[in-house]
Amino acid sequence: MNRLLVCAAALACCLPATGLAQDLPLPTDIAGWYVRTRAIAGVSHAAGSFATLPPGASGSEQISADPQADFGVGTGLGYRWSAWGVPLRAVLDGSLNFRHDTDVDADFSGGALSYENNLRIWDIRLSLLADVLRRDWGTVYVGGGLGAARLESEVEIEANPLVTENGEWKISPSVEVGLVLDGAFERVIPELSYRFRWFGDTESDTFPDGEKLDYEDVHIHDFMLGFTVPLDPGPNEPRAAATSISSPASVYDWTGLYFGGFGGWASTGKIDVTQLASAEGAFGVPEGIGRFGDDGFFLGGQIGVDRQWRRWVLGIGAEAGFLGLDGSVRPVTSKRGDAASFYETGAYGGVTARFGVAFDRLLIFARGGVAFLDAEARAEGMCDQGACGAATVKASEDDVLFGEQIGGGLEYAFGTHWSAGAEYRFIHLFDDLQPSGITGSGKRVWENLRIDDIHTVRAELNFRW
Repeated sequence: MNRLLVCAAALACCLPATGLAQDLPLPTDIAGWYVRTRAIAGVSHAAGSFATLPPGASGSEQISADPQADFGVGTGLGYRWSAWGVPLRAVLDGSLNFRHDTDVDADFSGGALSYENNLRIWDIRLSLLADVLRRDWGTVYVGGGLGAARLESEVEIEANPLVTENGEWKISPSVEVGLVLDGAFERVIPELSYRFRWFGDTESDTFPDGEKLDYEDVHIHDFMLGFTVPLDPGPNEPRAAATSISSPASVYDWTGLYFGGFGGWASTGKIDVTQLASAEGAFGVPEGIGRFGDDGFFLGGQIGVDRQWRRWVLGIGAEAGFLGLDGSVRPVTSKRGDAASFYETGAYGGVTARFGVAFDRLLIFARGGVAFLDAEARAEGMCDQGACGAATVKASEDDVLFGEQIGGGLEYAFGTHWSAGAEYRFIHLFDDLQPSGITGSGKRVWENLRIDDIHTVRAELNFRW
C-alpha cells in the first residue's frame, strides 16, 4: 500500500501548485461518450512463499525472476465533461492480465521440488481522470481509480504433475497518468499511459499433502498503448461530423462480401483426466489431475458478409483452419511412471455472427457462434497396479468436438478492398473424449479426458468487395 501512496504523491507533483485550471489552455466545453481499448505490457510483483511446507521439507525459496513481465488487454466506456472549470473523464474499464511462473522451490535433503504458479487477474475498474495540460499535439491527464479484481492462482508440482486452483476477489486501488494524442487523427485517438494497481495478498489452494502457498504484495505497473473513439461529437465539433457517417460519399461502407486468412496463438488451461478404468476397477490418473501442452498455433481462412445501417454493422461468417494443441501427462499413481495419456487437436471450424459499430474505416465488434474441433486422445504404456495388473494399456479415440465461442475485436479498412484486424476468441467445448481399448491381459479399459477452455488471439487480413 505504501507504493500506492508514493505513486499518488508523484502524480500530485504533476499538478500546478495554484490549481488545475489556472494558466492551462484546457477546453471546458467538451462532453460526450467514448470507447477506449488498450494493449497492456506490465511489470508485476508477487513474493511467493509457503504458508504450509510439504511434509519433509526444510524450507523454501522463490526461484522465478521478480519482478516479472506480464501481458494483458483492456477495454472500457468513458464519459468526458467539465466541472469546476476542470475537464474530467470517468472510465469504466475491464481488463485481463496473465503472469507466468511465480515459481517456489521446496527444499528437501535430497534436492528441491518446484511449485510453478500461473497468476491470472480479471479486473473491473472505475477511474476518475483530470486533464492537466493541453498542447496542439495532445492532452496530459492524471487520476485514480478503484476496482474489483479476481486473482486466479493455478499451481502445479512439475514432477508429478499435480495441480490446484484458487480464485478470490480483491478491492484494488490504482493511480494513472496518460497522454492522449488528440491532435494526431480525426476520429481515432491514440493514447499512451502508465497505471499502478495494488491487489494485496493471495494464496493457492491446499494440496493433498497439506502444503499451501502465499503470494504477498501483488501489484502491477501497467504500460499501455491504445486508442479512444468518440461515440458522438462534442459541442465544439461541427455538426457535419456527427451526420456524415450516413453519407456514402464521405465515409467507408462495410456492406459486402469478404474472404481472407488469419493466424495467431491458442492457449488452454488444465485438461482433466477423470479416470483410466476397467470393468474390474480404476487405475491410472486420478480425477482432476493432468496438464497437457497449453499453447499452439492457430491459423486458417474465413469468408463472410456484412451489412451496414448508419453506424451499425451486422455480419455472418464461416471459417476453417488448424488449431494445434498437444501434450501428455503421466499417472502420478504409476510406480514405474511409464504409462501416459496424450491429447492432440487439429482441424478447426466455426460459424459466427458479429455485431459492431463503425467509425468510418474503423469497426469495433463483438462476435458469437459455434465451434468444431477435431481431437484425439490416447492412453498407452505399461500399467503396474490396480485393476489392470502388469499389463500393457492401449486406448484411443478420435472425434469432432462441438462447442460455443464468443469474442470481440477491431478491423480497419485501408484502400478500397482491403482490411486488417485483430480479435480475441474464447472457445468452450461441450464434449469429452473417452478413449477405450484392450490391455495386454485382455481387459477392456477406458478413460475420460475433458479439455478446459481455449483462449485464442489472432490477426487477420481480408479482401472485400
